[in-house]
Amino acid sequence: MAFDTLKYSESLKEAGVDEKQAAAHAHALRNAIEDDLASKNDLKQEVGLLRSDMEKMETRLMGEIGKLDTVMKIVLGLCAAIAVGMFSMVIKVLFFS
Repeated sequence: MAFDTLKYSESLKEAGVDEKQAAAHAHALRNAIEDDLASKNDLKQEVGLLRSDMEKMETRLMGEIGKLDTVMKIVLGLCAAIAVGMFSMVIKVLFFS
């Protein structure tokens, strides 16, 4: 945000404030405003840090998804083996008892 100290100072002088005091007020307000504002470089740095954090999180999540995929394949394999075993037992009971 651009702050026009001259315009602000002129407004104060038009309202009856002494020129020296008007200038002091303008500079004090400008310093207060600028101290709290983030620069484009500040924002770029924060965005860079955020992207880095997100990339790390994505890497961790992909690793966890890979682990879950492996576990699910094992569980499905066991379920299939149990189903085949049960089916063969049913066939034996129905046809060979």
